[in-house]
Amino acid sequence: MPVRTSRTALFGGRIAVVGVGALLGLGLGLGLGLGAAQAPAFTPPAFVAQWGGPGDGPGQFNAPEGVTVGPENRLYVADTNNHRVQVFSPEGEFLFAWGSYCDLETGEGCDSPEGEGQFNTPEGILYNALSGIVYVADSGNHRVQAFSPDGEFLFSWGSAGSAEGQFLNPVGLASDADGNVYVVDVVNHRVQVFDYRGRFLRAWGAKGEGAGEFRFPTDIAIHGRSAYVTDNLNHRVQRFTLDGVYLSEWGTPCTLKTGEGCTDPDGDGPLSEGDGQFRKPFGIAVDPQGRVYVLDQGNHRVQVFTGDGRFLGKWGGLCALYGLDDEIPEGEGCDSPEGEGQFLFPKGIAIAPDGTVYVADSDNHRVQVFR
Repeated sequence: MPVRTSRTALFGGRIAVVGVGALLGLGLGLGLGLGAAQAPAFTPPAFVAQWGGPGDGPGQFNAPEGVTVGPENRLYVADTNNHRVQVFSPEGEFLFAWGSYCDLETGEGCDSPEGEGQFNTPEGILYNALSGIVYVADSGNHRVQAFSPDGEFLFSWGSAGSAEGQFLNPVGLASDADGNVYVVDVVNHRVQVFDYRGRFLRAWGAKGEGAGEFRFPTDIAIHGRSAYVTDNLNHRVQRFTLDGVYLSEWGTPCTLKTGEGCTDPDGDGPLSEGDGQFRKPFGIAVDPQGRVYVLDQGNHRVQVFTGDGRFLGKWGGLCALYGLDDEIPEGEGCDSPEGEGQFLFPKGIAIAPDGTVYVADSDNHRVQVFR
């Protein structure tokens, strides 16, 4: 299978929608993380490892987007354009994989009418430690599939549409302390919540720019009683209660490449730092200390915040190891031959219990590890 690179002009991810096709590349008791007065100094983690490379062999990737840490600290990767899940040891040793291409709308590639265990551009993945289930956002088939940690198909739910329990390009996944599963329903501009078996519980969000509204949200992270959502085309992060009540937000548009919209860290005047600003933020995760990590994927970096949105630090920068279509030439921006700690439209992030950070460096077709 040839390597397909993402088209990032719109969302910086892939949207697979019927008739559209693939486009997307504290407060006390609220679980808000670190308070403003108590926030310690933050040092970005150091690069420690990477693995991958373009291709469809074991341990290779084609624009991976989702990552999650599973049993025995194994890393599960949604290998998006290879239409599969790959599983690795914490050191990056390939262990096993499952999945193949199936387009439920046309039947192309499907081994059965339901295409159980097959995918069409899977973008999100979640290991729910409470239920012991691995959930995969089978984005192009507009459903969520559930598996054992060994890749055995268990069940699925969802279909194309806008009713309760239906999806249009589901991507981000998260779970709460009760094992409920939160699904970011991108093209329906909402978050839907289900129990661990896929039974619908509630939803929130609508298309717009106001508080609690979204323009193509992409990911969600939960810490305590707060849910953080990356609001991609509104260039912000929004924070909610687990019932979907809006609490706060942070972020404004900033394109580091041109300086458009960017301000200095204090917000006074133009300066191409853009701390706390975003260009199409995609992935999001919370570490054991309650710090919020946001993949500012359009600016090719990771930004870190307190639970109430105060900027703590950042790392990254553009490195196009293999180029990107006709948009970015091969090697552009790389500080070294391997571009360690740099990214090209990173989309997935997961943090292990020991604080190890895994980033799906999507358009460099690799996983990078930081600690």
